[in-house]
Amino acid sequence: PQSLLEIRAVAVRTVAIKGVQSSRYLCMDEAGRLHGQLSYSIEDCSFEEEIRPDGYNVYKSKKYGISVSLSSAKQRQQFKGKDFLPL
Repeated sequence: PQSLLEIRAVAVRTVAIKGVQSSRYLCMDEAGRLHGQLSYSIEDCSFEEEIRPDGYNVYKSKKYGISVSLSSAKQRQQFKGKDFLPL
């Protein structure tokens, strides 16, 4: 399934990611599992944004340092980051 995400700066190099249709914020728990929340939590729903020279972006949980990925939580912990191409 496809989803349109709104990425909004909440601090320097820090963003909140929100699903446009669901109105839920992307959040991460201590195990690296992603979930949606209706209300923004600065601890669980803040991600560090790295803009790479190749035009892709990498997002990591500010609290846990785990990268956002569509892979399993175990794979997210093994790899430094997944690349996302902003539109």
